Amino acid sequence: MGNAQAFEGRLRTSLELQHRTDAVGQAGVNRLELSEQRVVASIAWAPLKWLMLSASLPVVRRVLTEPSQAKTTVFNLGDAEARGRGVVYQDHDLQPTHILAVIAGLKLPTAPIDDNAVNPDFEPGTGSWDPLGGVSYSLFLDDWSFYVSEVGYLATESRAGWTLGSSWRGTHTAQYQLVRELAFRLGVNTRWERRIELADGTKEPDSGGFILFTVPGLLYGPVMDLVLSLDVHIPTLNLLKGTHEEGPIFALGAAYDF
Repeated sequence: MGNAQAFEGRLRTSLELQHRTDAVGQAGVNRLELSEQRVVASIAWAPLKWLMLSASLPVVRRVLTEPSQAKTTVFNLGDAEARGRGVVYQDHDLQPTHILAVIAGLKLPTAPIDDNAVNPDFEPGTGSWDPLGGVSYSLFLDDWSFYVSEVGYLATESRAGWTLGSSWRGTHTAQYQLVRELAFRLGVNTRWERRIELADGTKEPDSGGFILFTVPGLLYGPVMDLVLSLDVHIPTLNLLKGTHEEGPIFALGAAYDF
């Protein structure tokens, strides 16, 4: 949806490619390793100047390596997500300095899941209907802009009987316009989540906790209405519970406004 002022009737499409790794458990004992590639297609539309609606659908490829070194590859849809962002305050109708908005949405169980998964956190989706809500704030100062969003996800029980932990996710970004076509941004993204509750009522020990990513990135607009982006999410502070190591996330995206 972007973080700038919405214009009534604006339609935006985007495509993002992501790569990440993840690992839980002790090496040589119960360690599970994941390599994931994800393509996320999104569309956003502003029916009103104060309201932006969006929908996204990922396609996910995952390779899971078990302690025996056996590998399982999954290639399928991930969970779709629908969001709305409503502006509750902006100081000017044109070129505002401050924009405050509320966010609400729903994550849908469009991904197929394995009812007997070794670790539900490694599935391509949650198998549950998870509502989300939060707030965002944008500040624009000449060549500088700043954006903060705080969004909570309420995890519900999946169709397999387990419940991934509810989470709180923060995005905090500063951006500087180097020249008209090129901008640099630096952010700090955070995620706190509860532990996974398995179908038998026990808690997954290597789940839940807090992690912070430092996120440098570049934005490039080669032509009008087209923006290319490159970001790297670097795990900087890992307070995840149990033995849980997340690797860097690489993201390459393109967005086009109609």
